[in-house]
Amino acid sequence: MLTLAIFLVSLSAMMGQVEKIPFSVYMSGEYCAIEKPSTRIITTQDAFEKYWHELYRNHEPIPEVPKNINWSKEMLIAIHLGTRRSGGYAVKVVSVLRKSRDEIIVYYAEKKPRKDEIVTMALTQPFTVIKTPILSGKIKFELVKSKK
Repeated sequence: MLTLAIFLVSLSAMMGQVEKIPFSVYMSGEYCAIEKPSTRIITTQDAFEKYWHELYRNHEPIPEVPKNINWSKEMLIAIHLGTRRSGGYAVKVVSVLRKSRDEIIVYYAEKKPRKDEIVTMALTQPFTVIKTPILSGKIKFELVKSKK
């Protein structure tokens, strides 16, 4: 059955059809220790533990690393916007699409604070981490304009 599913995905990709990949938000926040814009593809518990310690390296104590991912079926994708000058920023994954057998695009948007919005006056590091089925192929990221 799995072979048939893989064949159908490959066939639809060869025919130019786009496949929507299901995902859920695993975690997100405004504060972390990752200050530069970056993306991460996390496919093992060891890689997740390394990422977790980098994410929370400025926390004392570092929170315990979750062990609730089934790495034989799932993976994580993280997007970090980098340091912002105030609160009110967030990153949201809009969609994950398989464009071809070898290309997956994660579309995401940056939410910015409105001019009249009351926000914290502190440096923030907005990020989100999504959980998807295991994906093969090159994963690319594309920023889309958010609708106001």
